[in-house]
Amino acid sequence: MKRVAIYLRVSTSKQDTDNQRRELEAVAKRSGWEAVKVYQDAGISGAKGSDKRPGLDAMMKAVNAKEFDMVASWSVDQVVPPDEHLRFAFRAMFTRTNFLDLGQWWCRS
Repeated sequence: MKRVAIYLRVSTSKQDTDNQRRELEAVAKRSGWEAVKVYQDAGISGAKGSDKRPGLDAMMKAVNAKEFDMVASWSVDQVVPPDEHLRFAFRAMFTRTNFLDLGQWWCRS
């Protein structure tokens, strides 16, 4: 069974991550994956570095430690800003961690 970490983020304190979590957990369940950990940065801009985003920082340490097989997020933009996409992709490939961008996944299905 594939072990999946879920990453949730919203930019402002007026938003919540409930919808992201519900949808990503449903995808994991339908796909037969085990959601082993949920990381969250609520009310924190994606432009901030991982040192200002404790959920992202903890998740990336877990990626490096190979604690799960896949990261699932609403969008890669929730994880890293556009200018960081390539570096994030290389890190994922280096650690052999898959990434599910739910927005892109829905577009392909």
